[in-house]
Amino acid sequence: MEEAKAFLKEDVLSHLEMLEARSRSLALQQQEGLLQQERLAELRETVEVLQVSRDQLRAKIATGRVARQLEEESDTDDEDEESLSPDEETLMAIMNARVINLQNMLQVHRLAGFDIKVARPGRAVCFTVYTAFEGIYLDTYCLDVDIKQIQISRHNIPPHIPVAELAEQYLRQDIPTFLSMLSRHLNAYVGRKYQIDQIKEHFGGSVLIENTLCGMLILEYSTCCKGVEHKFIVALEYRDVTRCMPTKVTVTFTGEGSITVEKRQAQHCSLFQQTPAHTVLQMLKKKGHIIGKHTEQ
Repeated sequence: MEEAKAFLKEDVLSHLEMLEARSRSLALQQQEGLLQQERLAELRETVEVLQVSRDQLRAKIATGRVARQLEEESDTDDEDEESLSPDEETLMAIMNARVINLQNMLQVHRLAGFDIKVARPGRAVCFTVYTAFEGIYLDTYCLDVDIKQIQISRHNIPPHIPVAELAEQYLRQDIPTFLSMLSRHLNAYVGRKYQIDQIKEHFGGSVLIENTLCGMLILEYSTCCKGVEHKFIVALEYRDVTRCMPTKVTVTFTGEGSITVEKRQAQHCSLFQQTPAHTVLQMLKKKGHIIGKHTEQ
């Protein structure tokens, strides 16, 4: 009897030691996972900073030369208007030749993401900003800039993009920085909009709330944990309008909680923080985490 008790005690102690070892191992894994997430966030921020510096350098190379050339063209125009005879046909021929030369020069300075063309010779240029997300080219935006007054004369940029504020802050002092900041705003906006459009197309019933700037998105879908169906509600906040990824993610669920559903809640929250929303839904659907009417159409 005593031997049986001793054996049972040893078995219990051995089991407890095994559980304690597993607990320590899980704690270490969780800590390593948190450290990896922090490191990933730091690397993403570093990449964004480097991308901004790259865009500024590219734009500076193009716009610096273009601005100097346009100023020279404008000054020469003024001199020619005083010295030339009033023969309008001769003057028009000279201006047309200069426009062709200037356009040829501008084509040399075409860069990825930006394009610069003459809008009115010697007076205005047209900047074109190309936007893309995940390697897919999306919308194109244009704005004409008066080079004498250094101000925007017209554009087709959405009204919720702060183009006037950006122009006031950067346009006169640093055109490359202005273009870079404008490009960040536009690419972030079209990136958020693209995600919402993809969700509507493939998971139409999932979108509950969105706004014009695509700065808030609330999704709903059903998932099943151990035979119990739960409704997950995901709130994505994009407080940094120069980014296409959310700055805050909140995932809540209906029904009684359990270890399984809370673990799944944490997993989904982590995914939405690091991966575009439409891609997350596609991944969850493939894993069988989304059930019912919200599955892909």
